[in-house]
Amino acid sequence: MTGIAVCPSDQATFDLIHEPWIRVRDLEGVLTEYGVLRTLERAHRLAGLSGDVPTQTFALTRMLLAVLHGALQGPQDDGQWQELWEAPELPVARIAGYLASHSDRFDLFSSATPFFQVADLHTAKGETSELSKLIADVPNGVPFFTTRFGGELSLSYAEAARWVVHCQAFDCSGIKSGAVGDARVKSGKGYSIGVAWSGRLGGVLLEGRTLKETLLLNLPARDFGPGARDPASDLPAWEREPVGAAEEVEGGRPATGPIDLYTWQSRRIRLVPSSGRVVRVLICNGERSSPENMQGLEPHTAWRRSAAQEKKLGRPLVYMPREHDPDRAIWRGLPALLPGAASHRTGRPVTAPAPGVLEWLGHLDLERRIARDFPVRVRAIGMIYGSQSSVTDDIVDDSLALPAVLARQDARELARIAISGVEAAEKAAWALGGLAGDLVAAAGGECVGPRSRAIEGVHAELDGPFRHWLSDLHADCDTEAVQTDWHTTVFAMVGRAAEELLASVAPASWEGRPVRGRILTAAHAEARFGADLRAALPFASTPFAACGTGTTSRLEDSADVALSAPSGAASWPRLGRVGTFVDVQITGLQRRVLGVPRDPTAVAALARLRRGVGKQPGELVDILEFTVADELPPDSRDGVPSREANAAYVAMTLFGLHQQSCGEPMHRRGRGLGAALRASHRGYPKAVPEQIRRRFCVIGTAASFTELAHHLRAAVQVLRAEGVPVDYGLLADQLVAWQRPGGADRVRLRWWREFYRTERPPAEASATVAAC
Repeated sequence: MTGIAVCPSDQATFDLIHEPWIRVRDLEGVLTEYGVLRTLERAHRLAGLSGDVPTQTFALTRMLLAVLHGALQGPQDDGQWQELWEAPELPVARIAGYLASHSDRFDLFSSATPFFQVADLHTAKGETSELSKLIADVPNGVPFFTTRFGGELSLSYAEAARWVVHCQAFDCSGIKSGAVGDARVKSGKGYSIGVAWSGRLGGVLLEGRTLKETLLLNLPARDFGPGARDPASDLPAWEREPVGAAEEVEGGRPATGPIDLYTWQSRRIRLVPSSGRVVRVLICNGERSSPENMQGLEPHTAWRRSAAQEKKLGRPLVYMPREHDPDRAIWRGLPALLPGAASHRTGRPVTAPAPGVLEWLGHLDLERRIARDFPVRVRAIGMIYGSQSSVTDDIVDDSLALPAVLARQDARELARIAISGVEAAEKAAWALGGLAGDLVAAAGGECVGPRSRAIEGVHAELDGPFRHWLSDLHADCDTEAVQTDWHTTVFAMVGRAAEELLASVAPASWEGRPVRGRILTAAHAEARFGADLRAALPFASTPFAACGTGTTSRLEDSADVALSAPSGAASWPRLGRVGTFVDVQITGLQRRVLGVPRDPTAVAALARLRRGVGKQPGELVDILEFTVADELPPDSRDGVPSREANAAYVAMTLFGLHQQSCGEPMHRRGRGLGAALRASHRGYPKAVPEQIRRRFCVIGTAASFTELAHHLRAAVQVLRAEGVPVDYGLLADQLVAWQRPGGADRVRLRWWREFYRTERPPAEASATVAAC
């Protein structure tokens, strides 16, 4: 508020019935402006309203609904509503006659009854305020009009009219100018009475293909609902006696119905025009409002039962509007929107009443007043306030295509399926969040941030797929099939995200750390995630659901198939060309070494292979016959061995070390390195002792292929001592993959999975670690 007094330099006039001021969008997407009558006259040719901000669209839509209700004195019942629905256009003659009878109330600058204003409103000192008081600056403090910071702000009459309607619906709380004649004013100030009425709501509108359909979908018949609306008392502001600076009734009057609330005069306003522009404004307190238990009158919001308000007010049952959460997409709040989802147990109150317009939509579908496949969108609009509701922080605007059948009271089973889809997505997101947090905690980090970011990422990723899945639900759908479809979709998306997390895990996570008395490693985290994801998505259909997350990354060649194959699988993983070469070489050599009688040349070859451990390919000429072949890619021009040559050499020489003095074959198809090291514990399959776990962790910390080969040598010595075989063909393929960019993480992940999953007893499998 400022101390500047401005008097109008002319007697302005602006007829809102005919002058263009409502921003509309036609079916081709072109924006224009119409007056009230023209907007309703062409509603069947318009796609909808387009306010300066979404909350302005909400407020203007409700104003037009009040005009329609007043002009029609209804609709009285379903039959009259259907006549309006099937008519090519709205009844323009009735609307025009109604507006003409109240034309004096639709002049923005009437000397007696200016639209949504008080003609002689003034303060004791004659102050007015800059127009920034009238305009909602969003989002997050970014001004709608950039000129606010560059000179005196002014508005056209059309702009000012739109913002007056918005102010009456969504004005912030806080101290207002003190109007002369208002007994509530103290020391020239009007102390806070709260935000304007619509600002208390989590606004919900139904939208059709045209503005006509949108208005009618939000126009319940008078006889719909538990209490019939009385058109004699439920009046819009322009049919009531003009208000002054004071409250209509000292202490506040109760609302008489939805139309009263659509045009509720939350503020006393006076625009100040000058030279064809609005240059200043005076905004004072108007009618106060209380949102408790108004679900029978306010159809454009969902509701929640409030235990806090029940205790505060001493009432057994109090419902409050369910405001929108700017951090949650509308589909995540679907349970609050569906009438069939509310609790209707005998003798118990409803816990979360759905918006009245959704109940009306369900009624229309039940009575076959609209086509079964009619496309309806639920649009959520709301204002988010900050700093004791005295400033605008943000505006929520989201929409969702909703099959009308879901809004029916008797569609409880279908509503249950839809809600279970939301819950499955939420649980899957939390499962991934738990994985992200556990991986960081296993490395000794703080888990809260990574967990939150992972959850948010899942919600964003699933946003589009859920909307598409929901729009395909219908009364005759196979409930198990649609759940399977959705669970499988979520499983795949979340599984891919999990693979990315596991592939980029810090090396310290492989070794882990004690958390709440238990060792937490990356493998523990992955195992816990797999269990949580399967519990969240029991209908998921995936061939890999029994192993890990059930997803695999794009495979680069057959060597990568081995990385995603489950340990202990019924069939061995298919080998790549290097693995096949190694398998053929070792199988033949192993058969000759263990045959009866033994082949001396094979025993000698085994000894030569042992001598090659720790050396580079090519250093020992006498083993080239086992490590070089046409099947393997040639070395580079400067003589650097190829990945394939390195892998074949290490695998073959390690087998020579492994098979030494062993009477049983140490190359066995199907047993991965992790599974083999797990089995090397004499107490297998009981919990692996710390020394073996740490020995295995060392392999995961290798930073180079040379270092990896060194650690593998130590591991093979353990396996030889315990007589535990390993699949050297599989190992060779994994060594090829390890050398590729990003491949080391994938190989480590595969080994860790094998190490912790091989024949895990039930007690161990259930003892998961909660890191955060």
